[in-house]
Amino acid sequence: MSETTPEADLQDALEQTIGAGSFRVETLVALEGLDHPGEARYIAPDRFFQEVSGPGGAKSVMVGKRFFVTLSLRSDRYFLWRSKCRFSIELILPALRLVRHAKGVRLDGDRYVFRLADRGRGEARIENGKLTHLSLSHWLPLYRQRVEERYTFSDFGASLTIEPPPPSQIVQHSQFGDTPPLDPYTGSPLRCP
Repeated sequence: MSETTPEADLQDALEQTIGAGSFRVETLVALEGLDHPGEARYIAPDRFFQEVSGPGGAKSVMVGKRFFVTLSLRSDRYFLWRSKCRFSIELILPALRLVRHAKGVRLDGDRYVFRLADRGRGEARIENGKLTHLSLSHWLPLYRQRVEERYTFSDFGASLTIEPPPPSQIVQHSQFGDTPPLDPYTGSPLRCP
């Protein structure tokens, strides 16, 4: 039996997490001196729900090529943006994209510690072959400051439901117009993979 490296173990856990078919994520993002707790659900290959609390909090739902977003948590009106393609979970939950490009991965006790492509550092815990905890500290170009992120993954393979908002709550013409939402890590519009 051949030994694996910490880098290979981390990448395998990323693939197993994405490949689980569904999961939940509890999130905490510290930005601009404020905490933004949230919750997300994912159903492969193209259903995602996220709710972020705190100042500027909002809800978003992605189903296929349709992306729905509120302007606040209290709003029950969703703006609709249609894409030419389906987004991967790594574009919708970009912390996973950062793990894919982790550098200098090493095992420190039960934590996988790594660098983030000149943008910071990360730590991950793996249980049963999947990511269960992820912490990132890095520079966020869109906000021109450092961000601290924490993710706790659970309910792998669970039977989850994610549906578009009811038609009565959808505003057809979004504030985005033809411009897609921005990638929070690059500040660029989300692009088809």
